[in-house]
Amino acid sequence: MYAFPVVLLGIALGTALAINGFHHKLWFISIDIESGSIWIPLLVISYVLIPYVGRPLRGQVLSLREKEFVEAAIAQGASPLRIMFSEILPNIASSALVFFTLIIASNIVFEAVLSYLGAGVQLPTPSWGNLISDGQTLITTRPWLALAPGIAISLTVLSLNVFGDALRDALDPRAKVKVGANDATMRDVH
Repeated sequence: MYAFPVVLLGIALGTALAINGFHHKLWFISIDIESGSIWIPLLVISYVLIPYVGRPLRGQVLSLREKEFVEAAIAQGASPLRIMFSEILPNIASSALVFFTLIIASNIVFEAVLSYLGAGVQLPTPSWGNLISDGQTLITTRPWLALAPGIAISLTVLSLNVFGDALRDALDPRAKVKVGANDATMRDVH
């Protein structure tokens, strides 16, 4: 999945699902998503970006399961669920939280690209990508119709990235200065 271009896969899946919809029947659950539904871009983005979310978190879990505190919990007879929820999950929670704030920013851009190309959110449902696409035809007479959604995307993604970086700095256990540190700590650092 890493080797395949994400946008091309997203366009292919989005176009196929926009034309045919998504109909799947499990044993007792039937999933029916009609073409033009807002759920189609959500399904495409979640499927395409599974490796970008799952692989880093899986790597961190695999490195944590070799640590001494997990081996101690196993030696004490803790169940796998207890080890997962009391030992591993608290140790990856801060990384997952920071990672998800950053992946949301890239998902916003990806959805705008899909909608701009016609494989995402379908009209009349508004999307920044649809607004840019509609404004492109009128760029010479009314440029704000294309510029305003582009600026909104840029500001939203920038603010989410800054928030994710600040969250990483605040939750980093190896950081020298914590948010809200007292003056004595600040003098020691400088």
